[in-house]
Amino acid sequence: CRGAGTSNCVQVTAEYSITNVAPTVTSAPPTVATPGQTYTYAPTATDPAGLNDTLRWTLARGPTGMFTNSLTGAITWSGGAVVPGRHAVDLRVRDEDGGETSHSWTIAVLQADPGGPYVVDEGDTVLLTGACTACSRFDWDLDADGQFEASGSTVTFARGEDGPANFPVAMRACDGADCVTAATSVSVSNVAPLITSSPPTMTQLFSNYR
Repeated sequence: CRGAGTSNCVQVTAEYSITNVAPTVTSAPPTVATPGQTYTYAPTATDPAGLNDTLRWTLARGPTGMFTNSLTGAITWSGGAVVPGRHAVDLRVRDEDGGETSHSWTIAVLQADPGGPYVVDEGDTVLLTGACTACSRFDWDLDADGQFEASGSTVTFARGEDGPANFPVAMRACDGADCVTAATSVSVSNVAPLITSSPPTMTQLFSNYR
């Protein structure tokens, strides 16, 4: 306006647009699964529109037997369908205005077998042999202290304790950064004493035998 009155005013109309922003996934999925055990994941996501925008989830890619809840995004992969290998997953989340985000990861299903249970006589050693589908590294906790102090698909177990005794053993098998742990045990059997001397078998009449 110019001056005190309103007759010298000009009205200006401004237009603006609001650009939709796709949802943001705020959770991280588990990347390791065990064969035969059900895999679950409950993803979370936020949207700039907050509660005014309803999110919908779809499973664009996944292994056989995997399903998602369209309202919550919850992933379920039933145990019978969980087989060894590396499985790609692509979960999509979409808002009401068409903004979509892809949430992708790979699940490593590792089947680790530490062998055993092993049996060894006291004083002897036993070779522990591990196996794992697609694994490249093996670590062993031989004394149940939570530390993996031996490496290799085969390691030697040697303990000096008397038998009978049982010792838990854990093997960690890894494919890159993805690892799985499996348990076994070593039973140490008691061994009867061994006589290391030979007695004299002859003596003279009326002489002391010793």
